[in-house]
Amino acid sequence: MRTRNYILGLMMIAVAGLHAQDIGVSNAVQKKFKLKKIGVTLGYDSDQIRGLGHEQLLSQAKGTLGFDASAMNFEERDLMSMVCENPNITGELAFATPIKNTELRVGLSAMFNRVESVFYRNSFTKPDGTVTDRYLGVHARQNEVALDVSLHKYIPVTRWFNIYGGVGTQLGKSFNNEMDISGFNLTPVMDENPSDEVVVDYSGGSLYESHEMYGGLHTRVYGEIGLGFTIARRLELMYSLSGGLGNRWVPGADLSKGTKTTSSNIGVRWVLR
Repeated sequence: MRTRNYILGLMMIAVAGLHAQDIGVSNAVQKKFKLKKIGVTLGYDSDQIRGLGHEQLLSQAKGTLGFDASAMNFEERDLMSMVCENPNITGELAFATPIKNTELRVGLSAMFNRVESVFYRNSFTKPDGTVTDRYLGVHARQNEVALDVSLHKYIPVTRWFNIYGGVGTQLGKSFNNEMDISGFNLTPVMDENPSDEVVVDYSGGSLYESHEMYGGLHTRVYGEIGLGFTIARRLELMYSLSGGLGNRWVPGADLSKGTKTTSSNIGVRWVLR
């Protein structure tokens, strides 16, 4: 009986020791990575898919398209315009680290109504010599939420002015994506004699379609430089520029060429004491 009580007593002491050690480790981590700033950032990105074209955008559509885009035979030289716009907002926490003048930033970004669109046009001469323009426009709207983690080194120029530089990574998920398609194409009119297979004319037809798009995973790595101006030691105003590379994984879509991101951001952070 005494032996059992002795063993139980040792076990209780060990558990208490481990608990105290866990508390000590937790406190040490909290001291080494102390929350220093809370902020929000507004940004404007260009998150461009390398080699973006109508094939890539159309391959992300759910369901079956009502036309054959490949039969329209648009080439890269027919691309008249391309848009890649990505407004975003990020809530951010900044932690002091054991490394001098270095902070770890953890944020959650939301990107609503990201626009990716392409517009193609070329001229086609009919057998009678008249010229008609054919065109195809694909306009996609996407939404994304992403987790952002970055490590920044800062140089205190004065008590109220810092220069920042750092690297980061981002993992996002897109959802509720849609695309609108519009175009005008020419369809050959064949000779009435089926054995001749001779095109005698072309008839024009417009197309308008809307489709839901598949969601996907988005990854990015980037470098960033920025400036911080502190007012009354509590309010920091920030401006930054960043650029990086990434990729997207969307079911059924050919996106293996990756993405290139450039961004400008403004933000405000509250400095904790």
